[in-house]
Amino acid sequence: VQKTVDLRQAAGLPLTGLTTYVALVEKLKLAPGCGKKVLVLGGSSATGMLALQLCREFGCPEIACTSTSAALCTRLGATRVIDYRTEHWWEALQGAGFDVVYDTIGGKESYDLCEPVLNAKGQFFTIVGDQPNTKLTIGAMMAGMCSYMCRGCCSGPGFTMLMQLPATADHGLTFWLDLVARGKAEVVLDPAGPFPFAAASAARMLELQAAGHCKGKLVMDVDPLGTGVINSGAVTITDDLL
Repeated sequence: VQKTVDLRQAAGLPLTGLTTYVALVEKLKLAPGCGKKVLVLGGSSATGMLALQLCREFGCPEIACTSTSAALCTRLGATRVIDYRTEHWWEALQGAGFDVVYDTIGGKESYDLCEPVLNAKGQFFTIVGDQPNTKLTIGAMMAGMCSYMCRGCCSGPGFTMLMQLPATADHGLTFWLDLVARGKAEVVLDPAGPFPFAAASAARMLELQAAGHCKGKLVMDVDPLGTGVINSGAVTITDDLL
């Protein structure tokens, strides 16, 4: 049996899909029927949107997130969306007893504020770190490492930071390809794209990424032959791959 995945959808999967799967499945041990309650900080980020869909696929009873895109996040699986412009998630969800806070935004303050929303064994997991938009120096790295090591050990809830991704396949890629092929998940593409194959487009994509306001994956239609004709195509997958 063969299934196909739109090439643009497939192009948007590897980094975000791998990150989400390694974090939630391999590190935090989410699984079908696990019954865990999950809060995603940054529900409409590219990684956050896949996290919502993974939690929905696994039947998590409560899937909350922070976002200004309530309709989108609800469609992807969120059971509650906190608009951070009008509410503080640590106040709105106080006492909710979440098992996991999955942070895709960054900032130490999120960890400092998360304890009231977690249960006694709850975990805070970040893929970003404390200062995602500052210059990285040796001093900042050392200070950060010391801070990370103390969290969850000396005080506060359990803390984990995803420091690196596995160097080997597949760590969730075929999992996501199967879900997308069966219509059970989607890679939401930023409405500004897809971008044409040009240097100016690459610069624009970097600007959007740096601004932190993307509403999906940024993808480029590659035209290596310079024909000006783009065929987005599809990726064919077979049961032996899945």
